[in-house]
Amino acid sequence: MTPFDLNAVAAREGLDHDTVVRVIEDAVKTAAESSWGAGRTLEARFEETTGTVEVHQVFCVVDVVEDTSSQVGLAQVGELGFQAGDEMLVQVFYLDEHAAEARAACEANPGLPSFQLLAQGLAAPHGPAWLRAAWPARRHPWRWDVRVGLPAFADALDRFERWVREVAPRHVVALLGPAPQEELAVLVPRASALAAFYIRFGRGFDGLDFFSAALVTPAGGADVSKLMQQLAADGPGFGRWDSAWLPFLSWEEDIYAVDLSEGANGRVVHWQRETRAVTVEAPSFEAWMGLLAACVDAGVLGWDNGITRDLALYRELQAHLLEGCPCPLP
Repeated sequence: MTPFDLNAVAAREGLDHDTVVRVIEDAVKTAAESSWGAGRTLEARFEETTGTVEVHQVFCVVDVVEDTSSQVGLAQVGELGFQAGDEMLVQVFYLDEHAAEARAACEANPGLPSFQLLAQGLAAPHGPAWLRAAWPARRHPWRWDVRVGLPAFADALDRFERWVREVAPRHVVALLGPAPQEELAVLVPRASALAAFYIRFGRGFDGLDFFSAALVTPAGGADVSKLMQQLAADGPGFGRWDSAWLPFLSWEEDIYAVDLSEGANGRVVHWQRETRAVTVEAPSFEAWMGLLAACVDAGVLGWDNGITRDLALYRELQAHLLEGCPCPLP
């Protein structure tokens, strides 16, 4: 559930604070009962500090368990101070950020909804728009052992471009469009995927930054590569650089390039100035774009004077989609 300002919602919708809280709690409780089985007794409580709803399942402490979804044995919880006839609340973890806790809780208590059931998430409510905007949708399914597919390249380009047009300032959106034809021509056929990217974003080099690295034109990338070759030749401590690497993102600290050497399959490499380390970020440029599109769907990317990312989530999804990446360049 996305944290939001309850008071702002209440003022905008003409509702009091308590009514907004009650609507959210009731919606989550109803969805949980429908998703996890109506036979469970559940309680939902909105936490002001996190802007999320905690769900607890109610168990009755009994001597002999006949229904694991509503009862827990005294022998199991007696040492915690419970007596027969008491009620015990056990939290049901269902949010993406609590997937690890959900796994542990499900293993410890078979009466909770199974991990596989929780992985399906809660169905979106039919309530007001402000409630749907804050709904705890399943955006990180890989944390729940659900396989995320890598989108096809054309689809990835479409999804990523739509997202950029939605979040970027107007002056950046106005720059989107193809690079000059003479620059695109040098990319085909050696780097046709990169050429397809530059057809969409080739004019955005004056404002479209990725992870603190600026988009450069194909000609600009060639110039960066020549400079890096010269620096690498002049100083053995400079690190590794290959003349077949064509940069498309470049800044003082980072360079992302497509490896056009024989047998490299156009993999994306990342050169880091601080450590001089070179890593393989994706087995191909198509795969790298697929990763970015998946990041859009998962809410991993953002905009703050350029494209930003939640690095921890980015690495999680990268490892899930692109097995073995990132890895040191062989």
